[in-house]
Amino acid sequence: DKKNNPLISKIIYNLKKDPHKKILSDGKKFITSSQFLNLSVLNSTKLKKIKSNYIPIIVDRNIESVIAIFAVIFAKKTFCPISKDFPEERVINLIKLLKVDNVINCSSKKYYLKNIASIDLNTDQKFNKINYGSLNEIFYLLFTSGTTGNPKGVKLSFKNILNTLTWSKNYLSWSNHKIGVATQFSFDISMFDLFSGLYFNVPIYIFRNPSNPIETFKEIKKNKITSIFSVPTFFSNFVRYNILKKKMNSLKRIISGGDFFSHKDIINWQNKQKKVDIFNVWGPTETSIVNTMYKLTKKDKENILKGKSIPVGKSHPLMEIKIIKDKKVSKKGEIGEICMLGNCVSKGYIENDKNSKNYFKFNKKKAYATGDLG
Repeated sequence: DKKNNPLISKIIYNLKKDPHKKILSDGKKFITSSQFLNLSVLNSTKLKKIKSNYIPIIVDRNIESVIAIFAVIFAKKTFCPISKDFPEERVINLIKLLKVDNVINCSSKKYYLKNIASIDLNTDQKFNKINYGSLNEIFYLLFTSGTTGNPKGVKLSFKNILNTLTWSKNYLSWSNHKIGVATQFSFDISMFDLFSGLYFNVPIYIFRNPSNPIETFKEIKKNKITSIFSVPTFFSNFVRYNILKKKMNSLKRIISGGDFFSHKDIINWQNKQKKVDIFNVWGPTETSIVNTMYKLTKKDKENILKGKSIPVGKSHPLMEIKIIKDKKVSKKGEIGEICMLGNCVSKGYIENDKNSKNYFKFNKKKAYATGDLG
């Protein structure tokens, strides 16, 4: 089993190696590596009895949500994170789409749903066996509305996320880092944070209210956060609230993706937080979170001031990109659709979504047409 799933076996190895390490905190409480592993496995036992393979989790910004995610993984089921901020009607519709009865509610919000399970954080029992699963198994389902507005459940395998983490090592070092989680656990950026932290043995801190940059700034300083991956709006709020003039000694890098980062705000970060590296990234949920990464340089600052756009990065053997036009690779200088190839490509949608045609084979490799132009 360990050989079949190096992602989970490495995470378990890290948790056992440093049992007393404060691996996860949500601002109210923290848990050590051994507590994290114990609670995840113990909570998984009751989930194994559930008939459905899909287990939706109403997630919040707390430790319970992370324990729930790993309890589902250890139960060899597929977790489906759903934000507590979604309207209840949308939550009910997503659960209907999954055709399940059981829901884990990790929020304080009340739902009029049957069979709501809970996560227990107060047990000292010991566990025996851990289920690792295999690399090709689907272990989480992420809902994205895409351009249609209708929820699409994207099926992602252990192999997808392991490919992303292995590729990311070419750009990111995790030595002496602490991750600040700014996005909700129903958004794929948070999956990069969560699995990077546990796979590379990096402590994780969940910001309590990331929409409030003043409070978040205090949390960054107090908890010595070094790395934050979020949407541009999160970083732009630090400019809006004039926070960048204050010292953030611990912060080493910010990673921005999911939208366009305002050039004016990038310049502000570069001018006022000179020691902070800025990474511009791109990638759709269907190809496992993020597919390109680019570290900004002084030269990019000059280009921005000239009105030029900044790159998102290049193709890499683990994140192979082809620009395709009329089913053929575009010629040099020609515009075409950005397509991702290989192990980053997810297993498709939960149902025969009309967008399933975006998944295809190219040069005998799995491929996904992103809809973006390059």
